Amino acid sequence: MSNSRKKRRDLYKARQIHWEDVWEMPLHLDCCDSYAYSKNDTMALTFEADTEYQIKNARRIVQIINGEAEPNQGEWWIRNGVDFYTQDKNYEEAASGWCYVFCVRGWGHLTGSAMRLPLKEAARIQDDFIEYILSRLNSKSNSGKDEDSL
Repeated sequence: MSNSRKKRRDLYKARQIHWEDVWEMPLHLDCCDSYAYSKNDTMALTFEADTEYQIKNARRIVQIINGEAEPNQGEWWIRNGVDFYTQDKNYEEAASGWCYVFCVRGWGHLTGSAMRLPLKEAARIQDDFIEYILSRLNSKSNSGKDEDSL
């Protein structure tokens, strides 16, 4: 068993596990800009990255979640707000209006062989991660700048 996996199991046994223990920040995108992974290589987000526009949005969203950039009023998810909905019991997807933004990943990691958490505990941890993401993406920047590109 790897050290990080043992650490997560020990934290769970002590009932001290938080989303930061599962998805260590910062996030980074894979080579195709379709998946965001945590520092400890736990899958965090899935993006549609078929066009340059979608790739640019994925990169920008990861920067904002990491705290490397602030969102501003001109970004489309700020104008519409970002919220989550459940397509099925295993996927939490982010949408702005009715426009897909990304899917939050990690349910299999939380409930499967990596951590084997009870469903209620796994849901609490993933929900806390989602709340963090929402707080970053829906925060309003004081810069007043309007980015035309996003």
